[in-house]
Amino acid sequence: MTTVAKRWRGFLVHVALARTYPVFYRLTQMHVRQPPRHPLLDRQLPSLLHVKALALLDEALDEALTKASVMPSTFGLRADLNGRIDTARRAGLLAPATAKRLHEARTRRNELAHEFDAMVDWDTMDADLIGIHASLVELGLSGPMPKLDVAWSRTPKGALKNPTALLGFYYRIVVTDGSAEVAEIVWDEEIGPPSHSPSAA
Repeated sequence: MTTVAKRWRGFLVHVALARTYPVFYRLTQMHVRQPPRHPLLDRQLPSLLHVKALALLDEALDEALTKASVMPSTFGLRADLNGRIDTARRAGLLAPATAKRLHEARTRRNELAHEFDAMVDWDTMDADLIGIHASLVELGLSGPMPKLDVAWSRTPKGALKNPTALLGFYYRIVVTDGSAEVAEIVWDEEIGPPSHSPSAA
């Protein structure tokens, strides 16, 4: 697996975890049956991740062009994302349709970076991630898109360390690709009696 493929895979794992942030509510709030989604997070998270995705694309294109011994300056282009996409297309490393799709994603990235009210939703981000992944495959820098799933568990703790705790839990969130675990988040919590604020006189 190339360095680009490893970084991209790690990024996709982060996307999977970010998308399922309501799981944290479900694990730690036992009375919550349907975890809520936060409208602010559902606007900010995909927008921030979109910018990160385009940064990884820029790095991948730079690596591919360096390996092919062709630079944007060869075609009189600037050494930025716009120039690298066009250089890869002119050098035959990317199909015109792929380059067009990347330029559309780049335009959205620029809007996110320079326009205060610009946002992308999860569906738009997903579509651009698919396009970026297709370009990495064309460049020979990645294999097929991984099929990531997120699972979670809450297990009661046996011995409690805090003498005032009434109960405790181990929490685990795991990301799998097929049958293989590729990432996990684990933590524990001990819950004591509810605190009572003194009533006002």
